[in-house]
Amino acid sequence: MDTKRVDWYVRHDGSYLSVESENDAVNLPQFQLDSSFIMHSDTFYPYHYALESLSFPYWYIKLLSDGRLGIVQRDSATEYDDTASFRVYDYHKSSAYSFSVSSSAVHICEELSETVFCALPIC
Repeated sequence: MDTKRVDWYVRHDGSYLSVESENDAVNLPQFQLDSSFIMHSDTFYPYHYALESLSFPYWYIKLLSDGRLGIVQRDSATEYDDTASFRVYDYHKSSAYSFSVSSSAVHICEELSETVFCALPIC
């Protein structure tokens, strides 16, 4: 959910992530699955997090070669671990929906612009 636009969520559409309104969903149960992610700690690196797709187990959000964010099935390559890991480096206590994350390859907050995963904010 975007904290400034209720009913807007980050979801995967195929392998890419997009921000879409829940109100525009043709298939609401599928939309809800595609916009739900499980936050794992220490999956690839200590003190780092990874977001796994609820609708595609073992598929994680990562930086793709074209610079976009998407979901890709987990593999054992170091490049995968590097681009599917992020860490929380700042938390704003003034809002329940505000904290920042960084990735070794991209600032997810800049890409997703104040977006929440599974009612859990990342920016």
